[in-house]
Amino acid sequence: MNDAAQRPRNEMVRFLGKRIEDLKGVKNQREIAADLGYERPNIISMFKQGDTKVPLDKIPALAKSLEVDFGYLLRLGIEQFMTGETEKLAHFMDRVVSDDEWEVVRMLREAAGDSEVVLDGGKRAILRDAVKKAWDCP
Repeated sequence: MNDAAQRPRNEMVRFLGKRIEDLKGVKNQREIAADLGYERPNIISMFKQGDTKVPLDKIPALAKSLEVDFGYLLRLGIEQFMTGETEKLAHFMDRVVSDDEWEVVRMLREAAGDSEVVLDGGKRAILRDAVKKAWDCP
């Protein structure tokens, strides 16, 4: 098996590849690297290919450079390091939310009169239908 086949494929790798591709013509890897304090752009290629994990202390600058939500990128960054025992953290990382996701939580709390949000069967079904309709999901 070659080195490329042994590299871990994870959400961070997929996300970076897509986002950097989306930014072509707007920002190049040299500029992204500079935003993170790196002199050479090859580090960004290493992140994209999964050769190197994104250091957690670089996540805020990377989120800003890529113009993406910090909470989402932080979750992807932490997931890169989860193996064995640390996978127990996944339970808590699922609760890290983006700014838009947090807005949904705030709407639920507001609708509940700023008290605990309790979803009984009827409310859960109505909410699920509204979300599907909002995203035009089947």
